[in-house]
Amino acid sequence: MKSHLQSFTIRIKTLGPLFIGSGREINKKEYAYIPVGQRVCIIDLQRFSRFLNDKGLEDRYITFMLGNQNDLYQWLYNCRVTDEEVNSFTAYEISAGNALKSDHPLRDIELFLKDNYGQPYLPGSSLKGAIRTAILAKMLASQRNQSLRDL
Repeated sequence: MKSHLQSFTIRIKTLGPLFIGSGREINKKEYAYIPVGQRVCIIDLQRFSRFLNDKGLEDRYITFMLGNQNDLYQWLYNCRVTDEEVNSFTAYEISAGNALKSDHPLRDIELFLKDNYGQPYLPGSSLKGAIRTAILAKMLASQRNQSLRDL
């Protein structure tokens, strides 16, 4: 039976910031902000748990999680964890840009929507909304220009 629906694969190049949230948020203790290069390492919790177990850091990590300190990277540094070891349990890394600064408190991070393969995903409904907004903005701009010419 043939479906009336068609599937399309579209590759989009954004000209400005784009964020489609997954509804999931990670707190300050669940990522490592590396001030040098302003990078954020999102932790793979299974690999991180194995790392803590192998290094015998479970008790120190529990104390960190229950304490007031919020900077996971600083805690790892204090435990003498190297950048190579951090990379071993990093799921992926992103640039923090100007969103996080080493002289300001860290913030929770909202995660981007991803597909089953871990790639950023833009739902068709969001694409449809962006196209609708662009068309509406164009129509309003041309109406405004016409109104100004009529004066």
